[in-house]
Amino acid sequence: MRASVAGFRLGDRSIGPTITDLEGLLNALEHAPADWKDRFIEEWSVLEVGYAVALDRQQPLPTAANDYEVRVALDALDALIDVQSPRT
Repeated sequence: MRASVAGFRLGDRSIGPTITDLEGLLNALEHAPADWKDRFIEEWSVLEVGYAVALDRQQPLPTAANDYEVRVALDALDALIDVQSPRT
């Protein structure tokens, strides 16, 4: 999962597949605490909303390079992922 977020942050992946990967992580972590899931969904939603708005308005897709809110959400998602899957 870290590779997916890192790839998007670096511009190697687009936002759509990254959102899908994050959804898969959320679904896989059935036993994560409710507060963790709520925070994860809050940050993940930033990516989803930005993606949906860009598609609807036929504008360029948001990236970490061009969207501050996306960068902040990615930082928060990285921290949340680290809580559930600490680096060893």
